[in-house]
Amino acid sequence: MNKKIYLLIPVLIVIITLISMMQGGTEYFPNYTFPDNLKITYFWQPNCDHCHKMEPMVNELISKGVNVEKINIREHPELAIANGLSGVPAMIINDYPVIGELSANELIEIIEEYA
Repeated sequence: MNKKIYLLIPVLIVIITLISMMQGGTEYFPNYTFPDNLKITYFWQPNCDHCHKMEPMVNELISKGVNVEKINIREHPELAIANGLSGVPAMIINDYPVIGELSANELIEIIEEYA
């Protein structure tokens, strides 16, 4: 095979991966079984970049049957205040508050500890 083709293979893999991610093709929890008692309250707001990054992961949780309540704090600031939250994105995972953007692995660790 031509050396140029060998050099293009990693580039093509990166391009395909990026396209897949842009189309929502990434599965964050492919083999994880969520506890039945899991309750997540997710606080977000429309102009939050970190919230937008977490949105596909939160939507996957919902599609997998996890009890997720999404609260836009711009529409319901009193709920963020009542829960003592100082920023978004934020989650309350079975009464355990977490503020900041989480990766899927970080979320799983918190679920396993507090659910």
